Amino acid sequence: MKIFLVFHSLIRNFAVWLTIKSMRFKCIIVILLLFLTGVCQESAAQQRGKATFYAKRFNGARTASGVRLHNDSLVCAHKTHQFGTLLLVKNPANGKQVVVKVIDRGPYVKGRIIDLSQRAARELGILAQGVAMVEVSVFKSQTKVPYKPVDDTLDLPEIDMEVTTGESDSTPPWQIASDCNIVILGDSNTSIGGDDCSKSVGWNKWFREMLSPASCRSYARSGATWTNTTRTTYNVSENTTEVSENNVIYNQINRLKEAVESGRQMVPNLIMIMAGTNDAWFADKRPNAFSLTGVQAFTRNQGSITRRRISTVLTLAESVRYGCEMLQKSFPKAKIVLLTPLQNTHTSSYKTKMTGDIIETCGKRMNIDVIRLDEGVCIDRDEELEQKHYTFDGVHTNEEGAKCVGAYVTKKIHMMLKNNKQ
Repeated sequence: MKIFLVFHSLIRNFAVWLTIKSMRFKCIIVILLLFLTGVCQESAAQQRGKATFYAKRFNGARTASGVRLHNDSLVCAHKTHQFGTLLLVKNPANGKQVVVKVIDRGPYVKGRIIDLSQRAARELGILAQGVAMVEVSVFKSQTKVPYKPVDDTLDLPEIDMEVTTGESDSTPPWQIASDCNIVILGDSNTSIGGDDCSKSVGWNKWFREMLSPASCRSYARSGATWTNTTRTTYNVSENTTEVSENNVIYNQINRLKEAVESGRQMVPNLIMIMAGTNDAWFADKRPNAFSLTGVQAFTRNQGSITRRRISTVLTLAESVRYGCEMLQKSFPKAKIVLLTPLQNTHTSSYKTKMTGDIIETCGKRMNIDVIRLDEGVCIDRDEELEQKHYTFDGVHTNEEGAKCVGAYVTKKIHMMLKNNKQ
């Protein structure tokens, strides 16, 4: 109202106050801009979404920052804020608020924006709820928050930092998988983790560390596809990093079989296959990949598909079926798990989903577990197109992306193994 009166006065006295008008007008504009800038910054800095909190059993577990979680400390996990950032978390339902320090990454469930220590959840009054709407903003004061470090000399294993869901699950991953020999097949998002699953940009490195199996080895190759071609033959020596006639899951299975027969590889009791990205990406090199649906691959092929020559198995669906039948015959006691492709910036979300749907259909037909990685994981195509958060090129995970995918897969595999032992 006052601003309106000033403008009104200036207009009425334009001839007399010409010089003063210019100064007043400038002052008013500056004040308005400063006000609006402050409002916009405050709005942009504040997040609103769901909060969850860590379960008691993760007390002492190593977080993504390297420090250990202590549920009596006021700490949290956030997907983007730097480690050490202080965040003000408000519970709009009761007006309570708390300041927490970022020490971990997550959560990776859609709609959730922060994972809290149990003490922070208690301060906000959300312990009984498990999940609650909160408002999060950066706390700019230098005030220190209560933080109790855990003795790093304790021999505590690395584990998946999952949040409380209300389910009772007290068996840690490393106990479930302590006698498990794991083999992983796939394409470049697995091969970048190294054959020994030790490189930090590969999800399999974090999966191995979190699950702590007896052994974990990768036979994945960059450029590999599920889909075969008319020139695909048995070839266990080729080691290319590009899409080629023989760079297929079929030959990774052959290399695995040869390694087991020669004694260089323990007989696996868990075989995981993460592939399909290149089938969708390089359609010109696999033109028949999507000619059949998952259902058609079974209705049109009665009996065992492995009776056919591999050079006649030219669709994604048939190739998945063929590879899984090979594994079931060669390693009848092994559990097989199929992982669908991650979202990426080089393939449309529709094509990635269609690839995942075919793989999932084949898995269900063969009573094989499937983990969908194109949904529920941190990597989102649209977000990566805008700014690279979890990949370094839109396709391959960086260390943060590898950690988040590794944690997600660990959680899923842990539950599968636990259910199998019950």
